[in-house]
Amino acid sequence: MEEISPEKDLYAPVLNWLTNWFTDHEANALSGQMSEIFSADVSQAPAEDKGGLWSRPDLAAVVFSKGKFVPQWSWSLVTIEVKTAKNINEQAVYETIGHTRYSNYSFLFWQARDELLPEDERIVELCSQYQVGAITSEHPHDARSFRLRNMPARVSIEPHLVDGFIKARFPEAVKRRLTNWLSIQGWIAD
Repeated sequence: MEEISPEKDLYAPVLNWLTNWFTDHEANALSGQMSEIFSADVSQAPAEDKGGLWSRPDLAAVVFSKGKFVPQWSWSLVTIEVKTAKNINEQAVYETIGHTRYSNYSFLFWQARDELLPEDERIVELCSQYQVGAITSEHPHDARSFRLRNMPARVSIEPHLVDGFIKARFPEAVKRRLTNWLSIQGWIAD
């Protein structure tokens, strides 16, 4: 496996997967339904609430989905904490847990071989124990190589917290696209 380092070099391939592949991936609890996704690298965005040490995920997306027979849009905020193969550890799991205070689904992503090593399996066990998601990829530039290792539990989040997160952390261009899409759907967006 050709390890990618530093961590920021993983952001673009993981963001590509999140933007272009997530809606149909098994990691999306609503996969198979009609979906719209608005994703961003939020790693450098300041925390609106000065939330502390583990308050900044690396990537985030708001996902809108509706079914064929239940044609009502639902939404979820998804966050991803990204780690390299060398920097994956228990602390990364706790960091991901910290994101559940404003995210419906929090995932930990790291580069790992398809056949997990014992230390990677331990991280997956911790993710399962704390009900956060685990995704790995041996070749992150190949979006088809992303493997769901643990599906996170859905956390109920108040809409105003998600609004605040998007307002404070998403880039203006993504917020404009989101606002335009909401307008087309007939929702009033500020």
